[in-house]
Amino acid sequence: MYRPLVLVFLLVPQLSTGRPKKRHAKIKPVPAAALTLKLESVNLPQARAQVLITGLRRAPEPRYFVFRDERARRFIALDLHCEPVGRALRCTLDLPRPYLRAKIVALTLEMGHRSVAADDVARFFGPASSDQLPAATTDHPELPVPVEEEPEKE
Repeated sequence: MYRPLVLVFLLVPQLSTGRPKKRHAKIKPVPAAALTLKLESVNLPQARAQVLITGLRRAPEPRYFVFRDERARRFIALDLHCEPVGRALRCTLDLPRPYLRAKIVALTLEMGHRSVAADDVARFFGPASSDQLPAATTDHPELPVPVEEEPEKE
């Protein structure tokens, strides 16, 4: 009893208009600009690196910047500050201080399916030397630092 009514309600909207349904025009995607990454400078005492990025409209998240050392360990930037320079972005990355002692060999910007590596990264980081690295800081400088004494030989 209800079957004929269901069929009528399903067919009536299509028969009543008399004209075909409008189809929306396909939106053509805008081709993405070539993504490039250039390491401009590294300041080890302040634990900062400056990079120039082209092919992006806005600043990426700091976790997309991946550093690799000679032991293939990966670590990411802590913070990111960007400013536009023409069609490029100049960004300052805050680096994690514990990893500054490692010899960095690669810097990559990994954003989903897009990935680009910076050239000549080892030249900026080079072999880590103790005079370039920041001094260790303590939370309580007024506390005395324990000094280990050598045992006396008899």
